[in-house]
Amino acid sequence: MLRIMQYLGELVLAQLDNKKPSNIPEGIQVEELEYIACNNHMNYIILQALLKTDLPEEKKASMKSIIMQSTILSLTQVGCIRELEERLEQEGIYHQILKGSVIKRIYPSPEMREMSDIDVMIYDENMNRAKRVVEGMGFTLLCSIKHHDIYVKPPFLTIELHYELFSKNVNQNQYDYFHNEKHTNVKEGRKYALQFSTEDFYVYLIVHMAKHFYEAGCGIRNVVDIYYYRRLYQVAWDEVYIENKLEECGVLEFEKRVHTLARVWLGGEEIDKFSQNLFEYLVECGIYGKGENGIWGQIATLNHTPIIKNKSHARLWYYFPPISYMQRDYPWLIKQPHLLGLAWGIRAITGLFNKEGRKKREMLLDIDNDKVNKIYEIYKGMQLNFKNEKTKG
Repeated sequence: MLRIMQYLGELVLAQLDNKKPSNIPEGIQVEELEYIACNNHMNYIILQALLKTDLPEEKKASMKSIIMQSTILSLTQVGCIRELEERLEQEGIYHQILKGSVIKRIYPSPEMREMSDIDVMIYDENMNRAKRVVEGMGFTLLCSIKHHDIYVKPPFLTIELHYELFSKNVNQNQYDYFHNEKHTNVKEGRKYALQFSTEDFYVYLIVHMAKHFYEAGCGIRNVVDIYYYRRLYQVAWDEVYIENKLEECGVLEFEKRVHTLARVWLGGEEIDKFSQNLFEYLVECGIYGKGENGIWGQIATLNHTPIIKNKSHARLWYYFPPISYMQRDYPWLIKQPHLLGLAWGIRAITGLFNKEGRKKREMLLDIDNDKVNKIYEIYKGMQLNFKNEKTKG
């Protein structure tokens, strides 16, 4: 994997800097690179770089087809974002374009940064009005989950309307920090379009990545975002401010680990074992992660968690979690801790009919002990402080 890691870094940098990469090294299969590109939503940035190598023409032809599809999607999304912003501005709805829609604009070309959907935050209880705007653009409601509504427009456009950026049930500090528009400013030339400062967007970028990492894992595209964003802006920003805010949100060590990986993978620094293991884990997770990965975040971030030495320990934890974990799903345990056994029973019965629960059990049965240790050490090293309480200080 180390050789693939190094060559993938060369491909990404070649595309970012408009250079020609070296040909695929011996021992690396082009199919491996294609799979990683697809699984991490990096088709354009990786495959476009590969087109500059000495691949057979028939292989280049198939790559060009994938790149064309990715380009069409990206450019359609850019047009949709522009129309959505104009309509929300005309309706006087306070809003903020989020995540990939912002990152797209900083890359040398927007198609280099692929994304699945268009995320927008709606402020000041304007959600119903925003829904009418989106429906007026031809979108229909697919579903409402957690703190956002998902709208789709065939063949491939998706808009997520958010009314909260982060859940207070996951981390109170993060919820408080991003709860309202106090960290935003109005875009130049607009009245109702809000945006983060350069520093606060970076904090948001890290917190959002940490959330996905904790819940299911996330892919290497996030590392490229962090590398390139820092390359553009860190010379002029307030690093002390950023560190303070990251610490406030419980993700300072997480950022340090990911930033180190970015410097190692794309910045030419000497590789360390933790960064190599983290890279391999992110590559395997892919852009959406895997639901069963969430168990490692839960195990590693709870207070007083014993060291997980093998999959038997992890399985025991999964079937009989500590009360601090159980209280999240069964709040009545806070006042009635003596009913922990009953809660375990309810959880076990519920899990029999739950797809995610079955996947987690299968994962714990199939995984080998070396991988248990490696993944556990990764999550423990990230030091995510995702607790539903305010951190002291």
